[in-house]
Amino acid sequence: MRKIKLTEGNIYRSIFALSMPIMLTSFITMSYNLMDMFWLGRLSTEAVSAVGTIGLFGWLANSVVMAPRIGVEISVAQSIGRNDHQSLRDYISSGIKSDLFISLVFMAILYGLREPLISFYHLGDIVTKLALDYLKIYALAMPFTFFNPVMSGIYNGSGDSKTPFIINTIGLMVNMILDPLLIFGYFGLPEMGIKGAAWATLIAQGIVSGLFVISGKEYISYCKEKVSKNYLSKIYRLGIPAAGQSCLFAIFTMVMTRFVANFGQEAVAAQKVGNQIESITWMSATGFSTALSTFVAQNYGAKQWDRVMKGYFIGMRIIVAIGLFTSFLLYFGGESLLSIFLPGDIKGIAIGTEYLKILALSEIFMSAEIVTNGSFNGLGKTSIPSVNGIIFNFLRIPVAYFIVKHNFGLVYIWWDITILSILKGISVTLIFYFYYKKYIKKHIENTI
Repeated sequence: MRKIKLTEGNIYRSIFALSMPIMLTSFITMSYNLMDMFWLGRLSTEAVSAVGTIGLFGWLANSVVMAPRIGVEISVAQSIGRNDHQSLRDYISSGIKSDLFISLVFMAILYGLREPLISFYHLGDIVTKLALDYLKIYALAMPFTFFNPVMSGIYNGSGDSKTPFIINTIGLMVNMILDPLLIFGYFGLPEMGIKGAAWATLIAQGIVSGLFVISGKEYISYCKEKVSKNYLSKIYRLGIPAAGQSCLFAIFTMVMTRFVANFGQEAVAAQKVGNQIESITWMSATGFSTALSTFVAQNYGAKQWDRVMKGYFIGMRIIVAIGLFTSFLLYFGGESLLSIFLPGDIKGIAIGTEYLKILALSEIFMSAEIVTNGSFNGLGKTSIPSVNGIIFNFLRIPVAYFIVKHNFGLVYIWWDITILSILKGISVTLIFYFYYKKYIKKHIENTI
């Protein structure tokens, strides 16, 4: 396996080369749900609403898997920075085994409690039935859904982001081919509707897992090592804060969807598709955040403090440029993008266009927040950005409750989300600045 040292050489090239495949891999991961929405949009708005709702459970699954993924990713990177190969083996073994155990528990919960989970939304009989049909199959993919990100994290922590990109690209191509075949029953295959979209995702994710096992034989061989309580403890101490934030954010978003549902199914569909489109910024920033986390973690392990800060500022400059571009795209191109996924739904497109125009104002701040979170993660200070995120994400709910209770319009829900996102980005960036002044700057001065 390739293990790339990020403690030497050109910083810009290192971050950019590492981040681009991660960004593209993030887009690929997001595209599974997006492709389902694209094809199911040809069936009905109800099918889009159903898959959008199930997407929240997928989000919750991805949030849970962040604990082992981030913990292993940071631990692997710091071990490589220290040249500690035994720790590398133990972290990988403990991370993979615990991840697979959690995936089985999550699958059992999702499958066994599917009816009360879906009924929470009061989506109506048609959408509820479609969502249940999708979830029964989708739940079976959880072992793959959990295993693939952890393997990607191991590769990323090793400085090799190209291999996960190639493997995940193959999975997306399989999903793109199977979606129309299974949904509409082309070439003599049975017409499965929304169930076909679920089977396409399950098969594609299973193929990705198989490719990771084949290509990562060395990493898989480390699973012969016993699970160490000490290494397991560090993995989850690093990963749980970020996973907790993401899990709570998914739950908060589910509650926000309940509030949005008061304004009709078109509003729910518009928000779900709008979120997928808006994730262009989120995925781009997350790619740089993951790359920066690995870069910072390796240099932190090697005590290269000056490179840590140079990497952060380079990453911030790049992500601000991306944030500006996506703000422009959402504001001026949102209507055209929405029409692709909600063809003929004039009301849904109008609602979604208004949502994206307001949300566009927060894109730079959201990007800055995510990149700053990555730097904190690389330093092993994962709880700082997580607490900041949880506070501002939670505040959306009481504000939204007030808006619905007093019969204000849907536009105020969009402003609630946007303003708190802006404040969240400003807050964590200021915290990182004060952390730099108090701790990092002293290390840099001592090495001069």
